[in-house]
Amino acid sequence: MNSYQRTLLLTTLGSALLGSTAAVAESYPEWAQDERSGIVRSGSGECWRTGTWSESSRNPTGCVPLQDSDGDGVTDDLDRCPATAAGIKVDSHGCELDSDGDGVVNSADNCPQTVAGAAVDARGCELDSDGDGVVDSADRCPGTSAGVAVDRSGCEADSDGDGVVDRLDQCPATPRGTPVQANGCERFGKLTLDGTLFGSDSAELTPAAQQTLNALAERLRRAGGTLSRIVITGHTDNSGRAAYNRTLSLRRAAAVRHYLTSVGEVQAAQIEVRGVGSDEPVASNATAAGRAKNRRVDISIEQ
Repeated sequence: MNSYQRTLLLTTLGSALLGSTAAVAESYPEWAQDERSGIVRSGSGECWRTGTWSESSRNPTGCVPLQDSDGDGVTDDLDRCPATAAGIKVDSHGCELDSDGDGVVNSADNCPQTVAGAAVDARGCELDSDGDGVVDSADRCPGTSAGVAVDRSGCEADSDGDGVVDRLDQCPATPRGTPVQANGCERFGKLTLDGTLFGSDSAELTPAAQQTLNALAERLRRAGGTLSRIVITGHTDNSGRAAYNRTLSLRRAAAVRHYLTSVGEVQAAQIEVRGVGSDEPVASNATAAGRAKNRRVDISIEQ
């Protein structure tokens, strides 16, 4: 740069500093003018309002430094939050950070990783409108009554998965998949126990029959107070005289009653026994398999 060019440049810069700072920004692009304050600043934050320009060092002289009153690293002319507490991390506007964008600044946010778009309370935590402990975004039952126990989806708990919520379930340990009544207890109806309960011309329970009745006794125990009456009807095949078969069938029904009351919580007074002999077959008595089916006990459970 020759002396004429230098003189012209200094003249231009001098005029700019005495008038508008825009000319400095135009002549030296690394310096930019802040549109709000009219202050020219460099990338390092240097500034001036009055003074002369030194072309050799490209730094202003007579600079009036900008202030950072709250010490957050953002000068007052750019600081939208000029009273930030000491030590608080701020954004480029000098305002405290809100990392998850929920509208609650980090220092007050008890839930700093809230999912974007979720409604939050004053603590920055997602709302739980019905107070059941499950936040609204995960709550499938948002109107749960106060104090009701809920599952992870925010719906009233059904611990045994029978379709009846715990609050209404009189049999809360029903095995999964068991048909139940509205009170959550097993729906029995009529049961038929056949085949291996008795030998021919016998009212003595076989070991297999005892295992079957043990399982039934456990089911009746779970149903507890929901049982009103149990009717046990004994049957035989057509071997022997009709009168004898009716007596035998009654003895078979009585044997079942005795076993159930001895191993379970069913009271004998709840159980009625009947014997119908061979009058109500369910299979042909012409075959051994058919006769085994007819040597049975029907149990009707009223609830």
